[in-house]
Amino acid sequence: MASGSVETRIANKMERRNFIHQKRRIGLQVSDAANEARAKLMAVLTYEGGWLANPGIVSQESVVDEDEQTTRVQEMAGLRTSCLPCTVFLLHKVLDGTAEWME
Repeated sequence: MASGSVETRIANKMERRNFIHQKRRIGLQVSDAANEARAKLMAVLTYEGGWLANPGIVSQESVVDEDEQTTRVQEMAGLRTSCLPCTVFLLHKVLDGTAEWME
């Protein structure tokens, strides 16, 4: 009986060790995915000259008629209204779920 007990303890230790390694590996994968999501969402929000830029500013090199400019202003307002809150909420969810907001 003593050898069975030793074998059981060894088997339990090996099982716990495997569980810990697997948990650590999954934790690192989740952390990497969260960091990538954070970087991508921040890139969307801080895209220079992008969809958060003032649509009234048009470079002097481009020739845009008034109708196109009006359409662009309306489209940009629509994007800001529909996409900005969702993007910020997703970023908040990622940062809150991984405690990355502490950085």
